[in-house]
Amino acid sequence: MSSQVRLIKKGKALESMHAAANATAKNEQQRNREIVGIVKSWIDEFKLGRASRSQTALLLLIK
Repeated sequence: MSSQVRLIKKGKALESMHAAANATAKNEQQRNREIVGIVKSWIDEFKLGRASRSQTALLLLIK
């Protein structure tokens, strides 16, 4: 078996760990933004549907 040993200087290891943590935080923030956008669109669709049903009901009552 041939295995390779990879040497990483102390400063480089900390930088890579911080970069990975920042990337994870950014991915989480992006995912949260997408979820918020989806929920907002659901709420808007619900409000539009409810308004149109109310309008239709009023029109039927007037006739």
